Amino acid sequence: MKHRSEPTARPAHAHRTPGSLPLSPAEASPAAAGPGPTPPRTEAPARPASEAAESERLRQENAQLKQAIQARPVIDQARGVLMATCSCTADEAWAVLRDTSQHTNIKLRDIARAVIAGTQGIPPPEPVRTALRFAVLRARERRAKGGT
Repeated sequence: MKHRSEPTARPAHAHRTPGSLPLSPAEASPAAAGPGPTPPRTEAPARPASEAAESERLRQENAQLKQAIQARPVIDQARGVLMATCSCTADEAWAVLRDTSQHTNIKLRDIARAVIAGTQGIPPPEPVRTALRFAVLRARERRAKGGT
Protein backbone atom coordinates (compact mmCIF):
# COMPACT_ATOMS: atom_id res chain seq x y z
CA MET A 1 0.00 0.00 0.00
CA LYS A 2 1.34 3.31 -1.01
CA HIS A 3 1.40 6.10 1.47
CA ARG A 4 0.49 9.53 0.49
CA SER A 5 3.29 11.90 0.91
CA GLU A 6 2.65 14.75 3.29
CA PRO A 7 2.57 18.16 1.65
CA THR A 8 5.61 20.23 2.26
CA ALA A 9 5.13 23.09 4.69
CA ARG A 10 4.78 26.49 3.07
CA PRO A 11 4.77 29.88 4.71
CA ALA A 12 1.27 30.99 5.70
CA HIS A 13 1.39 33.95 3.33
CA ALA A 14 2.48 31.94 0.26
CA HIS A 15 -1.02 31.65 -1.28
CA ARG A 16 -2.61 34.88 -0.05
CA THR A 17 -2.73 38.22 -1.68
CA PRO A 18 -1.82 41.24 0.41
CA GLY A 19 -4.71 42.30 2.61
CA SER A 20 -6.59 38.99 2.37
CA LEU A 21 -7.87 37.15 5.42
CA PRO A 22 -6.33 33.86 6.60
CA LEU A 23 -7.93 30.82 5.03
CA SER A 24 -7.00 28.15 7.54
CA PRO A 25 -6.31 27.90 11.26
CA ALA A 26 -2.62 27.42 10.47
CA GLU A 27 -2.58 30.76 8.67
CA ALA A 28 -4.36 32.41 11.56
CA SER A 29 -1.79 31.47 14.16
CA PRO A 30 -1.82 33.37 17.44
CA ALA A 31 1.64 34.69 16.66
CA ALA A 32 0.36 36.24 13.43
CA ALA A 33 -2.82 37.57 15.02
CA GLY A 34 -1.14 39.97 17.43
CA PRO A 35 -1.87 40.66 21.10
CA GLY A 36 -5.52 39.59 21.06
CA PRO A 37 -8.93 40.25 19.61
CA THR A 38 -9.98 43.84 19.17
CA PRO A 39 -13.28 44.63 20.89
CA PRO A 40 -16.01 45.85 18.55
CA ARG A 41 -16.51 49.61 18.34
CA THR A 42 -19.79 50.85 19.67
CA GLU A 43 -19.44 54.47 18.54
CA ALA A 44 -18.03 56.28 15.54
CA PRO A 45 -14.40 57.32 15.79
CA ALA A 46 -13.84 60.93 16.78
CA ARG A 47 -13.21 63.20 13.82
CA PRO A 48 -10.67 65.97 13.88
CA ALA A 49 -12.12 69.41 14.53
CA SER A 50 -11.27 70.57 11.00
CA GLU A 51 -13.19 67.65 9.49
CA ALA A 52 -16.21 68.35 11.70
CA ALA A 53 -16.10 72.03 10.77
CA GLU A 54 -15.91 71.16 7.07
CA SER A 55 -18.84 68.79 7.46
CA GLU A 56 -20.92 71.52 9.12
CA ARG A 57 -19.95 74.01 6.41
CA LEU A 58 -21.09 71.56 3.74
CA ARG A 59 -24.40 70.97 5.56
CA GLN A 60 -25.03 74.72 5.65
CA GLU A 61 -24.09 75.14 2.00
CA ASN A 62 -26.43 72.27 1.09
CA ALA A 63 -29.31 73.92 2.98
CA GLN A 64 -28.63 77.25 1.23
CA LEU A 65 -28.58 75.61 -2.18
CA LYS A 66 -31.87 73.82 -1.50
CA GLN A 67 -33.41 77.13 -0.45
CA ALA A 68 -32.07 78.84 -3.57
CA ILE A 69 -33.51 76.13 -5.82
CA GLN A 70 -36.91 76.52 -4.17
CA ALA A 71 -36.84 80.33 -4.41
CA ARG A 72 -35.67 80.50 -8.02
CA PRO A 73 -39.08 80.03 -9.68
CA VAL A 74 -40.58 82.78 -7.48
CA ILE A 75 -37.71 85.13 -8.32
CA ASP A 76 -38.02 84.39 -12.05
CA GLN A 77 -41.76 85.02 -11.91
CA ALA A 78 -41.17 88.35 -10.13
CA ARG A 79 -38.64 89.30 -12.80
CA GLY A 80 -41.28 88.60 -15.42
CA VAL A 81 -43.79 90.79 -13.59
CA LEU A 82 -41.27 93.64 -13.38
CA MET A 83 -40.33 93.22 -17.05
CA ALA A 84 -44.00 93.50 -18.04
CA THR A 85 -44.98 96.35 -15.70
CA CYS A 86 -41.81 98.45 -15.94
CA SER A 87 -40.79 97.76 -19.55
CA CYS A 88 -37.36 96.58 -18.53
CA THR A 89 -35.01 93.76 -19.52
CA ALA A 90 -34.43 90.60 -17.48
CA ASP A 91 -31.10 91.99 -16.22
CA GLU A 92 -32.73 95.28 -15.22
CA ALA A 93 -35.52 93.41 -13.41
CA TRP A 94 -32.86 91.42 -11.54
CA ALA A 95 -31.10 94.67 -10.61
CA VAL A 96 -34.42 96.11 -9.34
CA LEU A 97 -35.01 93.07 -7.11
CA ARG A 98 -31.41 93.08 -5.88
CA ASP A 99 -31.37 96.84 -5.18
CA THR A 100 -34.70 96.66 -3.37
CA SER A 101 -33.44 93.80 -1.23
CA GLN A 102 -30.26 95.66 -0.36
CA HIS A 103 -32.00 98.94 0.46
CA THR A 104 -34.69 97.35 2.63
CA ASN A 105 -32.49 94.66 4.19
CA ILE A 106 -35.12 92.08 3.19
CA LYS A 107 -34.14 88.83 1.50
CA LEU A 108 -34.49 88.94 -2.27
CA ARG A 109 -36.82 85.91 -2.29
CA ASP A 110 -39.17 87.78 0.09
CA ILE A 111 -39.11 90.85 -2.17
CA ALA A 112 -39.98 88.56 -5.09
CA ARG A 113 -42.90 87.08 -3.12
CA ALA A 114 -44.17 90.59 -2.39
CA VAL A 115 -44.01 91.49 -6.10
CA ILE A 116 -45.97 88.32 -6.98
CA ALA A 117 -48.53 89.03 -4.24
CA GLY A 118 -49.00 92.48 -5.78
CA THR A 119 -50.33 90.83 -8.95
CA GLN A 120 -52.97 89.11 -6.81
CA GLY A 121 -54.23 92.34 -5.28
CA ILE A 122 -52.06 92.25 -2.14
CA PRO A 123 -49.84 95.34 -2.23
CA PRO A 124 -46.29 95.04 -0.91
CA PRO A 125 -45.55 96.75 2.42
CA GLU A 126 -44.87 100.48 2.06
CA PRO A 127 -41.07 100.27 2.57
CA VAL A 128 -40.87 97.61 -0.15
CA ARG A 129 -43.10 99.63 -2.52
CA THR A 130 -40.97 102.72 -2.03
CA ALA A 131 -37.72 100.82 -2.49
CA LEU A 132 -39.09 99.13 -5.64
CA ARG A 133 -40.06 102.53 -7.08
CA PHE A 134 -36.59 103.96 -6.49
CA ALA A 135 -34.87 100.81 -7.78
CA VAL A 136 -36.88 101.06 -11.02
CA LEU A 137 -35.86 104.73 -11.36
CA ARG A 138 -32.17 103.81 -10.81
CA ALA A 139 -32.43 101.05 -13.42
CA ARG A 140 -33.91 103.50 -15.93
CA GLU A 141 -31.15 106.02 -15.21
CA ARG A 142 -28.49 103.35 -15.79
CA ARG A 143 -30.17 102.41 -19.09
CA ALA A 144 -30.26 106.09 -20.16
CA LYS A 145 -26.52 106.39 -19.41
CA GLY A 146 -25.83 103.28 -21.50
CA GLY A 147 -25.13 100.74 -18.73
CA THR A 148 -27.22 98.09 -16.96
